[in-house]
Amino acid sequence: MTAENSHDRQRQLVGAAPHYICHMNDSLAQQSHLTWQDTAFFVETPGPPTMVDAPVSIFEGHLLTPLSKGMEVHSSHGSMAWAFMVMTACLFLYAVTQRGGEVRPSVMLRAAFDRATANHLLRYGSESERVLTLLMLLASLLSIGLFVTTLAGRFTGFATAGLSGFLTVTSVLAGLGLAVHIGYVLMGNIFGIPHLLRVYELDRTAITVGMGLLLLPCSAIHHFGPGSLSQAALVLGITVLILFYIKDLQRTLMLLWNDTAVSAAHIFYYFCALKILPLFAAIRIVTAW
Repeated sequence: MTAENSHDRQRQLVGAAPHYICHMNDSLAQQSHLTWQDTAFFVETPGPPTMVDAPVSIFEGHLLTPLSKGMEVHSSHGSMAWAFMVMTACLFLYAVTQRGGEVRPSVMLRAAFDRATANHLLRYGSESERVLTLLMLLASLLSIGLFVTTLAGRFTGFATAGLSGFLTVTSVLAGLGLAVHIGYVLMGNIFGIPHLLRVYELDRTAITVGMGLLLLPCSAIHHFGPGSLSQAALVLGITVLILFYIKDLQRTLMLLWNDTAVSAAHIFYYFCALKILPLFAAIRIVTAW
């Protein structure tokens, strides 16, 4: 075969139907397995699907910061819904009693510092207003219990300074108040000074109601106010407690000193046993908690 015949033979082969030089096997040709194959018999098994990370938000790390610490909100540990409900109950009781007669929270607050107002209530107060007085005392008890619970949780590490701690503290305060009232009634009957007992009960009621009124905003600022004012609200509340305690001592001393039926020795024993000793005992219990 000449070279020209060889070239003609190749042109005929090219123009004819296509023939595969090597065996070609496509992935669609075989349905018996799920592998990827190409014409060169290259087999590739698909690997596990790769997890695509979620896109990062453009706002990530771009939160606005307060201009000053006074704009930060103080966040308390745990739910404070119970504290809000206690404050609401106090405000409701104070609002109801404020619409009463001569005995009102605002008048009681003024009577705690003004002797003339206290004498006016003592002279013109009626027994029909005793219910309003009990409601004011209940509201003041809740307010004082809330603030004392807050102090216990903030400075002494009181573990249950939540609702259970509030109920415990309030129950203790109510028990102490009832015990003190019974003690004063017994002392008034023993020493024959019921007139002084009536005056002192009115003074204690005015001081308790005034204390509850002033401690309620302190508790509200501490729990729900700006974080920068939280510490200041507690300090202000402690100042209110000290102020009313000193006022109670001054009222009691003037009441006993101006009565001729009470001697100086009785006044000294009274202050040591019923004023100073319980205070030191309470401080000792709180610090050793």
